[in-house]
Amino acid sequence: MSETATREFLDPFKSITDIIANNTITKRRVKNSNKPPLIDALKTDPFINGSSGIFQTYNKDPFNETAVYDAHINSIKARIYEKNQNYLAIFTGATGSGKSYSCMGLALSFMPNLSIEHIVFSAKEFFALLNSGKLKKGDVIIWEELGTTAPSTDWYTKQNRAVKEILETFRTDNLIVFFNVPFIKFIDSKIRMLFHGHYKAKGYSVKQKIGYVKPYGVDYNDYQDKLYFPIPKVNIEGFYVKLDYLTIQKIPAKLANAYEKKRAEYLATIKAKHEKAINEDTKKWTTKGIIEDLKNKSPAELQEYTKSKILITYGVGINTAQNLSKMIREELCM
Repeated sequence: MSETATREFLDPFKSITDIIANNTITKRRVKNSNKPPLIDALKTDPFINGSSGIFQTYNKDPFNETAVYDAHINSIKARIYEKNQNYLAIFTGATGSGKSYSCMGLALSFMPNLSIEHIVFSAKEFFALLNSGKLKKGDVIIWEELGTTAPSTDWYTKQNRAVKEILETFRTDNLIVFFNVPFIKFIDSKIRMLFHGHYKAKGYSVKQKIGYVKPYGVDYNDYQDKLYFPIPKVNIEGFYVKLDYLTIQKIPAKLANAYEKKRAEYLATIKAKHEKAINEDTKKWTTKGIIEDLKNKSPAELQEYTKSKILITYGVGINTAQNLSKMIREELCM
């Protein structure tokens, strides 16, 4: 079954000229207007995407969305199959916005046989899948809850550095990776600048089981050290179309059930981890107890125990933390 046929709720669209013939081009949107978004008027612009052509945006008429959706998918496939690149994108949205299901729905457009094995919840799972030898060119990985693995507050952890390094270097693997997190600022800035796309979930229809997302590109300006999120454009028969939104197909019940089961297991693990951390925080450490605890750690783990970390981990005074840090350095030098 073709990608277009899988979206049964959309009528097929054959040619851009049909839009003009059916008078679907209306007035240009007025800024600060309270009216619903309308279609931008056609205008010639010789500088769009470095090529001459016609530039416009569409409204939410369902009959023409298939062409726009497919053009967006094909532009990403071109990165993989023609330009020997990868595609990294992040899905964001509040709880209940449908970001996880929309993420899986979009992934199906690239990988119709997407299975739960391609959905990971941790760096350990991600690296295991990358090194499994099972991935092929154009395959999709979905990394759920990236913010708990590569948070913006813990950049100097080995895990965060490893995530950034692998994302920088696996371009020629030609994979598509979707990351899922409530808000983009939950992710470390050094990882954010590696993204190529951003999809903001706007809602999910329980009745129709389809999601709505607003797509953005991601451009990093290294002179200003700032990220920009332009609205992407796609080329349809020489017409450059601004992507205001995408309607995402429903996912199979088998995949949805497998996802919910794996997510529940992940959440149970997270709850147990936090409970353990809280219990450890309330523990009263003695100097002798701290030394015994440090003796059980590997040299690699001890490297991370600076004075600041000892202060936070064990809740001791500055002098005690300094003495313990000195003891660790001496131990490592022996």
